[in-house]
Amino acid sequence: MEMTLEPLPGDRTRQTVRQTFKSAEARDAILKMGAEQGWTGSFAKLDGLVAELAR
Repeated sequence: MEMTLEPLPGDRTRQTVRQTFKSAEARDAILKMGAEQGWTGSFAKLDGLVAELAR
C-alpha cells in the first residue's frame, strides 16, 4: 500500500492511495471482505476530523 499527500492551492491537499495485490484472486478476496466500504468509511471519518480541526 502506498499513500501520498500533495499540497494544492487554496489550503487543500490531494490524498492518493494505491494498493497492489499479488494476484487478481488476492484482490478479489479483499474486496469480498468489504475493503472498499471500509476505506470509504475511514476516509469519511478522516474528513470529519480534519473539518473539526480546521474550525
